Amino acid sequence: MPKVSIVIPTYNRARYVTEAIDSVLSQTFLDYEVIVVDDGSTDNTKDVLRRYGDKIRYMYQPNSGVGAARNAGVRSAVGEWLAFLDSDDIWLPEYLSCQMEQASQNPSAHTLMTNSVRFEADGSSLNVFQHYGIDYPETDKNGLCLIERPLSLILQKGNPGFPTTMFKRESFIRVGLFNENVTISEDLEAIAYMCLQGPLSLCAKPLAHTIRRKETIRNLGSRWYSDNIYCRVSLQTLYGNLRMQRALTYLEKRVLIKVLGANTRALGNLYLRNGELFKARRSYVEAFSQDLSMKSLMKVLVSYLPRTMAANSTKSTSE
Repeated sequence: MPKVSIVIPTYNRARYVTEAIDSVLSQTFLDYEVIVVDDGSTDNTKDVLRRYGDKIRYMYQPNSGVGAARNAGVRSAVGEWLAFLDSDDIWLPEYLSCQMEQASQNPSAHTLMTNSVRFEADGSSLNVFQHYGIDYPETDKNGLCLIERPLSLILQKGNPGFPTTMFKRESFIRVGLFNENVTISEDLEAIAYMCLQGPLSLCAKPLAHTIRRKETIRNLGSRWYSDNIYCRVSLQTLYGNLRMQRALTYLEKRVLIKVLGANTRALGNLYLRNGELFKARRSYVEAFSQDLSMKSLMKVLVSYLPRTMAANSTKSTSE
């Protein structure tokens, strides 16, 4: 029985998926299984994967979305830990070794995460933890840090790197796997609920390369740029469901309220820029009811200005 089960969902990525798989087969840590879930590809993905033989477990399913593909892999997995790698990203050779070192040093952790370098479509790159503002002074000499109550960090900073995240399999099954009803932020939702299961261990070393490409697949992160309203509404649902969790501490509830209010204001801004004044005003009022902040109150007042003046007032800020 392998220590780690690695799930790689893919859809029409024949050009890139082999690089992802090769990066797994080059790991210095060897106690793993690789499960590739082909989510209904119409290109030659199946053909290019034949070369791996029994080094990987290939599964095919009708196109159902990335959440369903990951869930299919999870249900087939037998390892103690679940690792997820997108089919166009790569791990550096020490990635699994570092993650298992985290698991060894922090046996109470239910989630493990390392830093990564993200390469943008325009050729630029960035350190992901630095980009998301994840700065923690209590790291040890190996760059490791254990956060006992990690939900507030994830809510405030977002999802800094799902392809560098691992879950205890039994804990993840207990929270209910991935939400198959959404096509964006299902990874953030999974991490958020896992943060309620137990501590999060972080490693500051960038041990993966995540790559942003110009593609049209609807469940990619690029949808944030093409369908912002849908993405914000999806976050509204996620935050609303989290508010009903009894395990939340008072601090986590306060952070969640702040994040929910900010997201609702951002949704109002999007409606206003689209000329949907009534929807914008309704969002601002809702944001104020969620979090009695001056920002939300000012947005409510702005929504009563003439339409052009109100729209211009949102151009300089997403708040």
